[in-house]
Amino acid sequence: MGCIRRTLPVALAVLALITVSCAYYNTFYNARESYQEAIELARQNPDDPVSMEENLLDEAVAGAAKVLSVYPESRWADDAQLLLGDALLQSGRRTLTGSGTSDFSEAMMAYSSAIVMTEDQELRDRASIGMGMAAMELGRYNDAVASFASVTEEEEELFFRSRLHLMEALLLDRRPMVALQVADSMRTPGSDSLLAELTLLKGRAFMEMGAADSAAVLALEAGSRFGRGEGYYRALTTAAEAYLEQERPAMAVQVLDRLLAGYRSDLETAAIALLNGKARELSGDISGALLSYRSAADLDRYREHGAEALYRRAMLLEERDRIEDAISDLAELSGRSGDYLWIRLARDRKKDLELLLEYTQELEETDDDSWLYTLMVAEKRIDLYGEEDPEALEALSEVSEEAPGMERAIAMVTLSEILPISRDSSRVLLQQAYALSDSGDLATELEDRLDLPRGAAYESRPAVVLERAWEMMDEFRFEEAWSMLDEVLESPWSRMSGPELLWAAYLAGEGARIEDGVLEDYLTELVREYPGSEYAIAAEKRLGRDERGGQ
Repeated sequence: MGCIRRTLPVALAVLALITVSCAYYNTFYNARESYQEAIELARQNPDDPVSMEENLLDEAVAGAAKVLSVYPESRWADDAQLLLGDALLQSGRRTLTGSGTSDFSEAMMAYSSAIVMTEDQELRDRASIGMGMAAMELGRYNDAVASFASVTEEEEELFFRSRLHLMEALLLDRRPMVALQVADSMRTPGSDSLLAELTLLKGRAFMEMGAADSAAVLALEAGSRFGRGEGYYRALTTAAEAYLEQERPAMAVQVLDRLLAGYRSDLETAAIALLNGKARELSGDISGALLSYRSAADLDRYREHGAEALYRRAMLLEERDRIEDAISDLAELSGRSGDYLWIRLARDRKKDLELLLEYTQELEETDDDSWLYTLMVAEKRIDLYGEEDPEALEALSEVSEEAPGMERAIAMVTLSEILPISRDSSRVLLQQAYALSDSGDLATELEDRLDLPRGAAYESRPAVVLERAWEMMDEFRFEEAWSMLDEVLESPWSRMSGPELLWAAYLAGEGARIEDGVLEDYLTELVREYPGSEYAIAAEKRLGRDERGGQ
């Protein structure tokens, strides 16, 4: 009986120890299972993360953190720390909102803690690889290189993979020669997939160094070794890019057609279609390029491949003078979400093309201001297509020879700045422009450039009159101010002063109690000629309209 009494507390203590051990193991096991399920979901849905992934990764992070906080001395603590880093890294990669930066930073800290706390060299090496991957996601390529380089040769395959990652980091850091040196130091792996990865990375290094021919050969060799799957896709797209670098678009098209025949992932197919469009454009197959770009844009509506494809398609349409179709594509792209360069470019290009189209239509429909709109079309074409645009140069030459004084002067100044002529010839053009512009603000600019005294008509120039009118209004001399402004508005040079002159005339006239019909004409002209400007918006309100122009 005494023996039983002495044994019972020991048994209870052992039972409690077993229960605690099971508890922290179950916590770790469940966290690891959640992580594995999230990885499998990502494999099944490579293009679009699903909300279940986020939930599973949150569970994995919470479970790993619980093991570390509640059972810090357990045998699973090191594994939990590594799991925490893995789950945070995957969470950053598959985030549904934001860039994942905070997850990547936390993953680096988790991996760093795992390296410090564990005595297991393999686990330390795995954490070093994880830390390097997170650093690459953050664009910290030097840190990534250091992490991958620290991996030991204790586990052969793990070491080989670390060297592949090291090459990747070096390539991203624009150090292809060093990447090739790493490749030369590696033994030939027994695995075909690892050898394929090594071959592909060597091809990419040669591409970075400008040896696109060697890059294409190595990429195709890697594709043959991969045989199928995601690696095969990466290898053949690299080969196609190499052929494009060599200006061999027909070869690129052949490679990409092979890929398009067998791929089902929308994102990968979009990337292939984008490359296909570039290849067909380079080979002169414009119809095929337009179709490929459209396909890529439709397959990828939320990422950069689709955005780039739609922008390139718009540029092709613009080159073929299909301006309205180009504007339509740019409008579609401008409405997409994301902070991609292509979307920002599309918004700016759309505005410029809309102005070009508006000026061109006005030129076709008007007789009174045809020279002015010819000038505006030419200047907008220079903005869009550069100073050597033949249509713009021809139009400017015509305006400088045949148009009325103001338009001739402006054209001469523009030609003096863009024509490949001597400094003396440029000065002659500016002097001719000055002789035609004494009553305009252009004359003030030319006086400064040519080091000339103020001309006889200086006091009647719109900018000078406007400044004096504001001073008069500050002194409540509204009638004098209005009289000056109304007179200068009769000058063609007033159109170069923008909406401020009209707005000032309206305010001065209102203060002088000029008849309502005259004031309404100022407001109406502001709304018609300068839509969207702050003055036009104010004018719409004065006219009793809402900001959309309705009654």
